[in-house]
Amino acid sequence: MKYYIVDAFTDQPFGGNPAGVVLLDSNAFPEEGLMLHIAAELRYSETAFIQRHSDNEFTIRYFTPKAEVDLCGHATIASFFMLHQKGLASGQCLCHTKSWRLAHRSGRKSDDADGPTPNRCNDWRNSRNLSSSGRERLPSDNACAWSPHE
Repeated sequence: MKYYIVDAFTDQPFGGNPAGVVLLDSNAFPEEGLMLHIAAELRYSETAFIQRHSDNEFTIRYFTPKAEVDLCGHATIASFFMLHQKGLASGQCLCHTKSWRLAHRSGRKSDDADGPTPNRCNDWRNSRNLSSSGRERLPSDNACAWSPHE
């Protein structure tokens, strides 16, 4: 599993509304307790955990440091941003959440959710795993992201 910190609603590093985004390697979510611990460790208001079903279909679960929540707007924007940035999604996407299904098209407003979505991010550095320290923030036009820990 890899994680990122993405600032939604900004084009400046350390601006906007940050959220954790965790891209899962497996087809199953980890135990809820582990997701709570990861969200608490990241210390952002919400952390999104993304399970990939197919090229353009995903399930997202959202956790605060204390509990799971049904939906989070800025964490959803951060999630779509990372899915497109990492080449895991393109064009039309379908995301399942506890509240509803969200349809999204890259660079446009979502079909079923309000708000613009980020379009691109500058070059990424090396991918890293979830376990150790060291962060790097990368600017973009509509969102900013941290590279994951290794």
